[in-house]
Amino acid sequence: MATRDRRSSSRMSTHALGPRACPLPAIGAALLLAACTTEEAEEELSFIEPDFVPEGAADVWSSRTVGELVDARTCSTAPSMPLNAQIAAQLNCSQDDLFSAIDDIPNVRLGAAANPFMQGPAARALRNAAAANPGATMVLHSTWRSVVQQYILSSWQGSCGIGVAAPPGRSNHESGLAIDLPLETTQRFRSALRNAGFAWYCDINNRGRIGGCRDTPHHSYRNGREVASLGVRAFQQLWNRAHPEDRIRESGAFDSSTRSRMRRAPLGGFPTGSSCGGGSSGGEAPTCSAGERSGECLSTDECDAETHLAVSGLCPHLPADVQCCIPVPRCEVDGIDGLCVRVESCDPETHQSTPGYCPDLPSEIRCCTPRQGEQAAPDEPPECTDSCEGARNGRCDDGREGAESSDCQPGTDCTDCEAGAPAALCSDSCRYASDGECDDGGEGSSTQACDYGTDCTDCGER
Repeated sequence: MATRDRRSSSRMSTHALGPRACPLPAIGAALLLAACTTEEAEEELSFIEPDFVPEGAADVWSSRTVGELVDARTCSTAPSMPLNAQIAAQLNCSQDDLFSAIDDIPNVRLGAAANPFMQGPAARALRNAAAANPGATMVLHSTWRSVVQQYILSSWQGSCGIGVAAPPGRSNHESGLAIDLPLETTQRFRSALRNAGFAWYCDINNRGRIGGCRDTPHHSYRNGREVASLGVRAFQQLWNRAHPEDRIRESGAFDSSTRSRMRRAPLGGFPTGSSCGGGSSGGEAPTCSAGERSGECLSTDECDAETHLAVSGLCPHLPADVQCCIPVPRCEVDGIDGLCVRVESCDPETHQSTPGYCPDLPSEIRCCTPRQGEQAAPDEPPECTDSCEGARNGRCDDGREGAESSDCQPGTDCTDCEAGAPAALCSDSCRYASDGECDDGGEGSSTQACDYGTDCTDCGER
């Protein structure tokens, strides 16, 4: 998205340009923020948050909510990093790897609240800019900013050094197209960033002068996509995945329903994780148990039906299609081994479904065992018929030993294949019999005008 940092004299005047003290009860020193602008709202700041978090602060906040962080006014968005990572993962699920990592660039150092992602084209441009000055360190205090971070910053407007903050879903940081740098980093990489496609706010709005520039840290990349609303929708999708009982519209609009759920969202991330990844514990699926049987909470598509059984009701607070996936349990009925499967999966013609032999499992799961004493004896021959279309043609075609072909099903070419068939067929009952041509369709015949064995004078015994 092209930058929207152009300002006119009719817009708001400069806000909060001096550092302000800010309480930091569990995080650390005061946060001084820099941000981007949009046509709808401006963020006129010249300060950036510190790139450190006090030891143990992450543990303090991991079990708390976004709303608690907002109300504490800690002046740091760093505790939201695990939740930010899930939002980025959800965006990549639906947008084909929209974001690219930047934390592996050798001479780039990320601040405590700088996410290690940017939109793909901007990430590649950043790599080029950093590579142009490999002997210098590029310090980034803000990169892609999640909708959660933008909500937190907009809630702290008027404190923590924040003059005006764009509403959630309206900042180009949320599209992964903006970075905030300390002034010394800008001075070292200014030309490299410009050559790579980044525009410095002071170049655009203040003729490159630092004095009087209202947002000295801010650089915008001009050749990406505006996806801020997709970030809002990604949060809505994560919430619905974790709370199927309290779903909200996945509209991409930051409405009152989204705001109230965001306040309740865990800073440590949702246990369910993104729709194409795992939960907050390193991507591993949540565990579950059915009695003494252990399993994983997986979608029904992910649970291998050949070797596992998906059991409903054992993964609370997860979407309906996420069930406890356990290895298919074994069972035994009257000394006969079987498997615990759903009633509809047990073939009633060959197996018997018996309740009460699969403890700790739902009632529709029963012990499925082979039926005994009801099957034909292995050596008993099947009923013998001539129902095959090619029966009585003088060739055994039912695929058994000695047959000429397997064109017929076993037992459907009886006259040609069975040992008990008549020793010979010979009559002249066909209307074309005794005309000097064999017409019964058998070996050596000229036509099939007669039934097999009914042109004996011309064809001989069959």
